[in-house]
Amino acid sequence: METLQQTAPDRLEIRSGGGRLSIFGVLFLGAGVFVTLIGLGTIEPDKADEIPAWGWPLIVLTGAVFVAVGGGLVFGRSWIMID
Repeated sequence: METLQQTAPDRLEIRSGGGRLSIFGVLFLGAGVFVTLIGLGTIEPDKADEIPAWGWPLIVLTGAVFVAVGGGLVFGRSWIMID
C-alpha cells in the first residue's frame, strides 16, 4: 500500500511496503528457512527414506521461493522524497 504525504510545503513523500505486510512476510521467511533446512538435510523429517531422490532438490527450491517472497515482503520498503 502506497501512502502519499506532504511533509513540508515543498516536500512530498511516497512510502510503500512495511507495516502489517511485513508481519505476513516473517511467516513466509520462517517457513522458507525451515523447508530449506529440511531439503538440505539439516532437519530430518519423519519417513525421510520415502522421499525420492528428485524430491530433495524440489524441497530446496520450494524453500528458496518462500525465502525470496518472505524476504521481499519483510525488507521490501521504499521511500521516495520529492523536493
